[in-house]
Amino acid sequence: MSAHSPTPTQAVAPGDRLGRPMLDLRISVIDRCNFRCPYCMPEDRYPRDHAFLAAAQRLTAGEIARLAGVFVELGVRKLRLTGGEPLLRRDLPEIVAALAALPHAPDLALTTNGVLLKRDAAALAAAGLKRITVSLDALDADIFAAMSGGRGHVGEVLEGIAHADRSGLKPIKINCVVQRGVNESEVLPLVEHFRGSGQILRFIEYMDVGTCNRWQVASVVPSRELLARIAAVHPLEPVQSAYRGEVAERYRFVDGSGEIGFVSSVSQPFCGDCTRARLSADGQLYTCLFGRHGHDLKSLLRGDADDAALRAAIAGVWGRRGDRYSEERQAAAGARDGRVEMYRIGGELRCTFAIVRRTRLRLGSGRVWSPGLAVRLFAHGALEARGAGEGTSRDWLRRAWRALVPCAPALKGRAIATNSENHGVACSDRLSATAPSAMIAGSPTLGRSRGRMERCPSG
Repeated sequence: MSAHSPTPTQAVAPGDRLGRPMLDLRISVIDRCNFRCPYCMPEDRYPRDHAFLAAAQRLTAGEIARLAGVFVELGVRKLRLTGGEPLLRRDLPEIVAALAALPHAPDLALTTNGVLLKRDAAALAAAGLKRITVSLDALDADIFAAMSGGRGHVGEVLEGIAHADRSGLKPIKINCVVQRGVNESEVLPLVEHFRGSGQILRFIEYMDVGTCNRWQVASVVPSRELLARIAAVHPLEPVQSAYRGEVAERYRFVDGSGEIGFVSSVSQPFCGDCTRARLSADGQLYTCLFGRHGHDLKSLLRGDADDAALRAAIAGVWGRRGDRYSEERQAAAGARDGRVEMYRIGGELRCTFAIVRRTRLRLGSGRVWSPGLAVRLFAHGALEARGAGEGTSRDWLRRAWRALVPCAPALKGRAIATNSENHGVACSDRLSATAPSAMIAGSPTLGRSRGRMERCPSG
């Protein structure tokens, strides 16, 4: 029996206005994170003294278990624990044990950045956790550091994955969000690393979640492009979907060395089959990853509502649901303000956003950045700053250069315009008009790259 097949005594899941049943619940157990990803939780907006939810504002382990039980009674078959970073929640094993003991045996999984898995994997498996998904966007240490805000180390994540595997949390899925000009170079190394491991690598298109990311469609690497790139090296064949609403398009290596998947919510939206509800750490029910407004279940819980009242409230919210944002993305592109941030409701997309304007403090911290990474940070930051409408072209490029000044020694002799991953960098007249003379003087390649720069798209 699949995870999406009802047990004999379980209710049939209610449908929304488009006939989509509620089969999956993602539960954010905490809004805090030990990373500061520029995409999701940038340091300048979430410093160390940021006021996250106090413990009393979060749902308790008992409240999470009770609400999850009501969702399961309504037909939910799969529960996934998310964050923030769920492993920061000290009573996480207690939560897992309570959910694992629910009637009708829901499929129970967890998404994590993996840094604390070495510490917690065995305890979570013993408590009843079945599967994990680990977010890992790069194996290269410099790119990983840029994407995590300088928190954690890729070696810790890989070590955590190994501990989870030994603890029986299988199959392990590895989620990688690919952003053009940032971590494209990591696609094939990730494939090589995980192929044959028994762990399933999934590539996710970069999505416009929340309000922090200044998303542009030019930053998306379509799944079809990645599929062609990988298949040219390792032939692939499609795998049939296991159930309605499965978000990943699955492929296996023809040589039998494993499986990979592609989540294509931008180029191939799957709103028509979306069966997911999302519960925030403070008890708000959201019916879409791109939602603006939640529905307060915590007040009902703490106001002595019985389970029948909770069932009615949840079924009512779902029954009124008509969300299909990804299918309407272009029409909604100008209406992103007020959207809930992803760290509050546990999306799959992790921190792949490397905007220079928000990383200049880290760039100036004395860290030695590789030339390739410094170039990518400049190019992408400049493009994003301009796309966000931040002043004139000189303004946005000057900001990018100012952020990059600490990297000048690493950039000596590099041609920013001709770097293969610089999609959307400025044209040469803007570069020469705004780049500090010391930077150009220190880089003979930059000084003579005017002709080549004209070939670069201006965004």
